[in-house]
Amino acid sequence: MPELPEVQTMVDDIRPLITGLHIENIEFLWKNTLQYPSPEEFNKSIKGRKIESVARRGKYIIIHLDDRDKNDKLLLHMRMTGSLFWSHSEDLPRFTRTIIRFKEGGVLYFLDPRKFGKVMLGNCCPEIEKLGIEPLEDEFNAEYLGKLLKDKSTAIKTLLLDQSMIAGVGNMYADEALYKSKIDPERKAGSLTAKETKLLCKSIKEVLEAGIKAGGASVHDYFRPDGKKGNAQEAYKVAHNKDGICEICGGRIHRKVVGQRGTYFCPNCQK
Repeated sequence: MPELPEVQTMVDDIRPLITGLHIENIEFLWKNTLQYPSPEEFNKSIKGRKIESVARRGKYIIIHLDDRDKNDKLLLHMRMTGSLFWSHSEDLPRFTRTIIRFKEGGVLYFLDPRKFGKVMLGNCCPEIEKLGIEPLEDEFNAEYLGKLLKDKSTAIKTLLLDQSMIAGVGNMYADEALYKSKIDPERKAGSLTAKETKLLCKSIKEVLEAGIKAGGASVHDYFRPDGKKGNAQEAYKVAHNKDGICEICGGRIHRKVVGQRGTYFCPNCQK
């Protein structure tokens, strides 16, 4: 699933390409990609709109449009396998579900092998309003994280994936941050010491920033909008590395299910 670094990379890549362009039309090849409003209302509202800016909130891509007496936005969520591809060709890439064409030229393809991705248009989004703090903001610090963890009996891995707590952290980067902090993913969140909490906060920021710098992780279906793969996976220590070797102790990396999510860890270092 594209996580914060992958989504931020897509935003950074498409922002200079589409900002200032006008939408000619949007075509849905898979009707269920459009979550709201109705197709009729969507097409009536979207045509001719100018792209003012492109941003990210959690794992959502937010495309701000010129007002036209509204304050609505085009929202994209990649879900499990979505990615964006920019081209000047009408040759459909494989797994294209949505096509965004621009009057000035250029096409933005929404690719999604498993068809779980969503496109929305509106001036508010209940899902976005429920998101927690952005982990790369200055406000996300050890003190803030400590308050989130206090008295929580939930496994720390599960809490890190709770988007209402922390927005954007997903399975891969949670595994990497916990390994970097030497914390057992099944440890009760409320049991972390102040020292461990400070290290975990630092580790979360570091693995996310490194992921962005590397252009995201192309483990399965994710590609950057220019069609190239991201390189973040090359620096992974544990994520998707079952039976790999721990660089700290030389032991084997294990995999287990925590909160219904496949979790990679070193049982020697993360006790």
